[in-house]
Amino acid sequence: MTSSLSDPASSAGVQTSTPISSQLKAVTHKVPALFVAIGIIAIAYIVFPVIALALRVPWEDFAAIAQDPSTVELLKTTLSAAAWSTVIATLLGTALALWLSQLRRGAAAVRLLVYLPLAMPPVVSGLALTAFIGRRGLLAPVLNFFGWEFAFAFPGVVAAHVFVTLPFVVVAVDSALRQIDSEITASARGVGIGQWTILGRITLPTILPAIVTGLGLAFARSLGEFGTTITFAGSMPGVTRTLPLGIYLEREVSAENAYALSAILIGIAVLSLVVAGLPMLFTRPAPQRAHVLDDMDIDKLRALTRPVGDSPEIAVTSNGTTTRFPANKTTAIVGMNGSGKTTLVSLIAGRLTSSNFQLHDHTKVILLTQNPGLPKMA
Repeated sequence: MTSSLSDPASSAGVQTSTPISSQLKAVTHKVPALFVAIGIIAIAYIVFPVIALALRVPWEDFAAIAQDPSTVELLKTTLSAAAWSTVIATLLGTALALWLSQLRRGAAAVRLLVYLPLAMPPVVSGLALTAFIGRRGLLAPVLNFFGWEFAFAFPGVVAAHVFVTLPFVVVAVDSALRQIDSEITASARGVGIGQWTILGRITLPTILPAIVTGLGLAFARSLGEFGTTITFAGSMPGVTRTLPLGIYLEREVSAENAYALSAILIGIAVLSLVVAGLPMLFTRPAPQRAHVLDDMDIDKLRALTRPVGDSPEIAVTSNGTTTRFPANKTTAIVGMNGSGKTTLVSLIAGRLTSSNFQLHDHTKVILLTQNPGLPKMA
């Protein structure tokens, strides 16, 4: 019997113009209908209030309200504060996430501290900033010396927004860093690539989509910040009054104007969230494809992997016992599972350190593990 589909790597069967790998689909398990219904209710609970708000917006007067000088002033303050706070939060958050990725002890505690602004009531966050960098705060003498003022000033708005948006950047970047195969950076260090080169040409390009996502989420969160801002920076027109504060005050005077301003804020927030989601649309994994492999040229492989020049002897001391690996020889390390073979070669290659281990020379040793990950330079 002849099959209509065949693997291109196989010499038997009928070859088709479309690779079989492109016709394969993963089998997915369906979610029970109960959870589908609950999910629909959840998304409806988010969408329908926004639709109800849109129905209340006086669209015939929307253009006039949007062009009003007071609205333009609110937009300038809001967008300026969001832009500054997003840049600062992205720089601080990316650096913090990079540090967290290398932190062994205490990483869980630091992550809890990062999440703390998400759990704190906004008013409490504002009071905390007042106690720290307010006019009579803990750092008041230092701020007065440099002539810096945060409370009831535009820098205070930025400071408040950074406090509440920083966790969004850290969470996004930290999650991406934990997905990077550690073997890739270890291999890069093993072949002599410096830490700044690894950071600039391997790590940062890899996590760039996560940085963009964190940036977009931080900007969107900054647009809607209210409680921390009004508690710490106040609501001074043209200085610290952002669009959410303006909406809160406007609802006491004109509900229609408040609905129109809310529509403007929601529109800007949606655009920022779209930007945050763009990396997910353009960073899809490459599809798996079948390839025909040629016969392996053993002699060519042996020539490519032959060391250049004479290799030195490697001598290591562990727990007082010295082991020597002769030069220009192939040495096999044999032992039962768990006897420490991988630990030994990792110590020799510099991937592990121990006070009971000593490498007697500074020979560069490259380790190729059973799960090789070679760095791809951006």
